[in-house]
Amino acid sequence: LIVPLLAIPAALLLRPALRQVGVVAAGSTGTLAGLTLGLRLAGPAVPVRGVQVAPGIVANPKNAVRLARRTLGLMQRTDPSVPKPTLVVAPLIRRHYGEGYGHPTQAGQEALDLLAETEGVDLDPTYTAKAMAALLEYVRQARPAGPVLFWHTFNSVKLATDGLSPATLPPRFHRFFTGAPLS
Repeated sequence: LIVPLLAIPAALLLRPALRQVGVVAAGSTGTLAGLTLGLRLAGPAVPVRGVQVAPGIVANPKNAVRLARRTLGLMQRTDPSVPKPTLVVAPLIRRHYGEGYGHPTQAGQEALDLLAETEGVDLDPTYTAKAMAALLEYVRQARPAGPVLFWHTFNSVKLATDGLSPATLPPRFHRFFTGAPLS
């Protein structure tokens, strides 16, 4: 429930400016749950559309609603005055999922290139590029009159890999890096 809880304060702050729609990558659906709950607690519902980036067994509206309800329950146990809004998650946008988890899409790559070139914003091909591709498609088709939210879940922290090698791991892990079949 950490991810939904982290998204709620941002949703409360963003709600006054947001009139149209929000778009977020939906993997575990934790961020989608938190944004949906936070925006609903802040006032009239603003739809947040999740873009499927993980297998449907976890990336689905039912899971997002379950996480939002569990998060709401935790909040109400802490503070009984927290209202109990109706929670509904729209069907996920599935057409940008592509061949599956971790498989880049052409539209995602185009979105990744566009944002890097025009805004200096890094996207990753597995999650945020697919979500941005869906947002761009929405903006081109619907021509919204006001701001549209893109929730950027990409962690841009560069991981240090200097001097790291599978050989530094305990010997029982070496087989995972040889390409040999696991039996």
